Amino acid sequence: LHVDKAPKACENFLKLCRAKYYNNCLVHLVQRGRLFQTGDPTGTGSGGTSVWGLLHGDSRRFFADELRTDLRHDKVGTVSMANAGPN
Repeated sequence: LHVDKAPKACENFLKLCRAKYYNNCLVHLVQRGRLFQTGDPTGTGSGGTSVWGLLHGDSRRFFADELRTDLRHDKVGTVSMANAGPN
C-alpha cells in the first residue's frame, strides 16, 4: 500500500479490513489474466461505503479522490480502489 501517496484510501481500506467489512463479498467482475473486482458487500457492483460512512452515516460515505499519475498497475497483486465518479 502507498500510505504516503494515498493516505485516505489506505486508511479506509485498512480500517474496513480490520472491521471485516470485506468478508464474504462476492467477486462481481473477472477479466482473465488482468483483474478481478470485489469489495461491494451489496453484491451488485454498485459500491459500498467508506469507513467514515459506517461510522458517521451516509453523508460521509465518500471522500476526496487521491489520483496519482506516478502510480501504475504493473505488478501482480496490485490493489486499487474503484469509484463511481469524482469524490
